[in-house]
Amino acid sequence: MITLLASQLHWITETDEGTDQCVHGELDFRVGSTVVVAPGSGPWNLTMAGLYLLRTLESDHTPEQSVAAHNYLIPCCGHSPWIVDGGNTVVCPGCNSGINPGVLHVDGQILLRVDLGHTETVTANQWRGAVLEFVRAIERFYEQAAPREQPVDDLHREGWQAFWEEWRSRRDRARAAG
Repeated sequence: MITLLASQLHWITETDEGTDQCVHGELDFRVGSTVVVAPGSGPWNLTMAGLYLLRTLESDHTPEQSVAAHNYLIPCCGHSPWIVDGGNTVVCPGCNSGINPGVLHVDGQILLRVDLGHTETVTANQWRGAVLEFVRAIERFYEQAAPREQPVDDLHREGWQAFWEEWRSRRDRARAAG
């Protein structure tokens, strides 16, 4: 059994003026009785976490092969996304704080490496379902919020555009696979 629930969603500033692009909040991430991220340990950047978790549906996440380059799978923060590798990759650098469980695909199973000596296993379908439910909670927050202001410079505007295009593409592929 897996729990991947976002709560206490908010913008980073107390008075939202439409400029914050990322949803922050708490996360309850458990596999069986193993706590990966405990509620009250954040706040976390749940927008960035959503993209990174979507990436784990198709790719492994390890220290050597990260889906969250220059960040953690569950990041404290993530600055504006940038397009690198000739426009093929979105990166969202963060600070030196976060939680970085490994996610490995093995024979239709997902191995979640919680720490050096502990791994939990769920089915690929369970993982996909939990990630899609988490992503939907983030999307609902955006839908109910005041519209976000577009960044004024091309670098940030193009980065966010690429971010959301990747998010929607990965989400739609995951839905179709289920």
